[in-house]
Amino acid sequence: MYLFYLDESGNTGLDLSSTVEAVHWLVALGATEHDVRSIERDIRALADSYFGLRAGTPGFELHGAEIFGGRGVARTLAPARRVSLFAAVLGLLGTHRVHLWVRGIHKARLGERSRTRREDPEHPSILAFRDVVTSLDTWLRARQPVPGRPCAGATDQLGLLVSDQQDEVSSWTASPSSGIDTRRT
Repeated sequence: MYLFYLDESGNTGLDLSSTVEAVHWLVALGATEHDVRSIERDIRALADSYFGLRAGTPGFELHGAEIFGGRGVARTLAPARRVSLFAAVLGLLGTHRVHLWVRGIHKARLGERSRTRREDPEHPSILAFRDVVTSLDTWLRARQPVPGRPCAGATDQLGLLVSDQQDEVSSWTASPSSGIDTRRT
């Protein structure tokens, strides 16, 4: 089984004119269930080395936007140290064979396309989620055992999505018009 962690950045709802958050990003990280504990152990050790005892406090999290911008937990880190932390985290993803999917929805272009077509724009969260889930499904299907071809230890490859709550996406996936078979997904 693969676990996919999804997180987003730049969610301004249907405000498609934001110049500060011009792109709505959705990122999915995928790892096997067997790798999750070692990834957690290594990320924790990395956080401990950069933040000491603060890394063990309740609610402590590493957020890419905070590390990049020198905010939140990274506000006391010098720019060179933040770049080093970012590189170390990305290095761990490679070490543990974590798969990465990134989707960006350029909000101004979405707004322009909707105006040209004279239709209401879809929420960027829904567009990005639909695209990422389709990519994950295609990726998992390519890893399924071939019927009729025995392979030692081959089992169906399943995926479990883990995500922060997004009301727009939750409402959309529950609707029959989403086309998502929640029994399978």
